[in-house]
Amino acid sequence: MKNYATTLLLLLALSFAGSLLQSQPALQNLQTTLRKKLEAIVKDNSLPGATAAIVLPDGKLLSLAAGYADREADIRMMPGAQMFSGSVGKTFVAALVLKQVEAGKLRLDEKLEGHFGRESWYRQLPNASDITVRMLLQHTSGLPRYVFQPAFIQALKE
Repeated sequence: MKNYATTLLLLLALSFAGSLLQSQPALQNLQTTLRKKLEAIVKDNSLPGATAAIVLPDGKLLSLAAGYADREADIRMMPGAQMFSGSVGKTFVAALVLKQVEAGKLRLDEKLEGHFGRESWYRQLPNASDITVRMLLQHTSGLPRYVFQPAFIQALKE
């Protein structure tokens, strides 16, 4: 459902892109239309909030927000709000790491200890001496998932 909603929002934006080059009212109408669509996506998918940004062919940026950044504190979502991105970054990091492997700068089975072994924070990790690049990419390193720990969530809010 999330992919469908995102695709729909992007297609809607692209369908209006040509008319944007003609007038400022068209730009305002597009922004209003997209904001309403984003609000519907948030509501229909029971999301707390969402942001979206679209760069138009002429370079103009439309930044949108809907819902809440913090429901409990009644704080509305703003276009520049920082959010926990979940797994989105994993794809980008994996692509960059694999480009480094392709360039011969990293090896999938090399241990990270060679890169981070002198760092005090790294030595505190469980299995630190055994963790490889491949293990990180496959989520088999044995590192705990910190994202659901209350202390981590509280630190994000601060």
